[in-house]
Amino acid sequence: MTIEQVIQAILSWNTLLSKKIKKNIHYYSMRNFVIHYPEIPNQNARKHISDLLTLYAEEVIANNYNFDRKSAYNLADKYLSKLSPYYMDMLNFSARLQFKYVLLAGIPADALLYITGISTQHWHFPAITIALFLYYLFITFLKEPKGYVYGIFY
Repeated sequence: MTIEQVIQAILSWNTLLSKKIKKNIHYYSMRNFVIHYPEIPNQNARKHISDLLTLYAEEVIANNYNFDRKSAYNLADKYLSKLSPYYMDMLNFSARLQFKYVLLAGIPADALLYITGISTQHWHFPAITIALFLYYLFITFLKEPKGYVYGIFY
């Protein structure tokens, strides 16, 4: 497959596949990668990305879009984890953060700061939760609408 065929194939999956299938093949991350592929300035990186995207599309099609949770992690490890550094370095992509992780990471971290006494002595300020929430807002309202995000099961 040529890169143009890969791009067209991946973009066509939006109307062909269900939400669950798209989630398991990390469709929105890969869609963002192919949409912004022409913006990659380095020709060597572009060749490597093209090869990875082609292998990804061929594997997804060969498996008839059928990936369970475990095989979806393997797919992410094989392709998403290898593509994302290029896009982060060259196009300033960011990892997508779900709101539940803001709470699951922020609240225990702030509680730990409070319990250990690292947090202010007179008044506790949930700094980590607020910082994660601000990052979540930044990604959600500034990066995601432009397609400059990626993430596992996204």
